[in-house]
Amino acid sequence: MRIQKVLGLTMVLILLLGASPALACGDKLLVLGQGARLQIAPSYFPGNIIFFMNPNTPGASEWKDTEFQKIMREAGHNWKSVRSREQLEAELKSQRYHVIIADFADAPGLEALKKTLSSEAVILPWVYAEPGASKAEFKKTKAAAMLRYSYVLERATVKKVMSNVEKSMARAYRHLNAGMQL
Repeated sequence: MRIQKVLGLTMVLILLLGASPALACGDKLLVLGQGARLQIAPSYFPGNIIFFMNPNTPGASEWKDTEFQKIMREAGHNWKSVRSREQLEAELKSQRYHVIIADFADAPGLEALKKTLSSEAVILPWVYAEPGASKAEFKKTKAAAMLRYSYVLERATVKKVMSNVEKSMARAYRHLNAGMQL
């Protein structure tokens, strides 16, 4: 009888001490300072990045890169976005860029422009699913981009985008190591 009381009391103590309130995923974050701010790690390879948004690309008129710009600046990159080929050409003539982010459809034309301007910037193509396109078409486009370029951006998490930007910056540093001031 005494063993049962001790065993029962031990079980009750274990349950009381081991229990914690079951909060939903976001509740903890809201209690600790009204939500968590996304922390962007500083880049190992900070540099100049230019983003070219072709005005003929579907959805270009609605595209706003303010959040993307903020994230890149937090990581330590100098970020510039342009909306026309003339602006892009003027920027590439006036300043050295390490990475050019552009739509995959525009990338071959930018390769030619890069050669005429003697720019050594790395092109990082952006692949996205066109409205109404099937998954198979998207995978085919992505595979073609991966075959031609070392790294490809796609609609994904901030972590994945930053990882591809970081890899492209490392590649740009390797190519531009001789003679470029960063």
